Amino acid sequence: MCDAIEEVTQGINGAQFSHVGLVIIENDSFKVVEAISKGVVFTPLDDFLNRSHDADGNPKVLVGRFKSNYQHLISKALKNLESVKATPYNNSYIMGNDSVYCSQLLYLIFKKANNGNEVFHLAPMTFKSLNSDQFFPVWEKYYSELGIPIPEGQPGINPGGMSRSNYLDFVFQYGNPDGWKK
Repeated sequence: MCDAIEEVTQGINGAQFSHVGLVIIENDSFKVVEAISKGVVFTPLDDFLNRSHDADGNPKVLVGRFKSNYQHLISKALKNLESVKATPYNNSYIMGNDSVYCSQLLYLIFKKANNGNEVFHLAPMTFKSLNSDQFFPVWEKYYSELGIPIPEGQPGINPGGMSRSNYLDFVFQYGNPDGWKK
């Protein structure tokens, strides 16, 4: 699935993103709030970093931070986390139900923090390879197994799109993320 997400989305400076989370401090330890197959969870930072590695065995993660004039949104977004704890995972990637996928989680809590105004923007989703007009085969199989049509063109958000937000600066790089050009 990671390859399928990266194939149909574009990240900043050519980076290929398949997942996104929010780093927080909880009980004096770093955690990543993320939506995964178990739903919304608080994952220890080391576990998060050790999930995906580059060719040299290093974690391949980029760290983004809100630009200074938007950092006031962070504390408000953190207050919204209580309302999404234990929310189930949105495996259809269709917005508007009682479940969330990774980038949808951050989209919702920051939109609420910004008085209902988008911080990250929805865009028509595509499940087609960036270099063709054909659906990426993994997506055809995935949605066939779910028994629903591919939600091509429906509004959604993805980690690559979020990475291109004007609200963010990238401040640190772990390993050599696929496609990333400084």
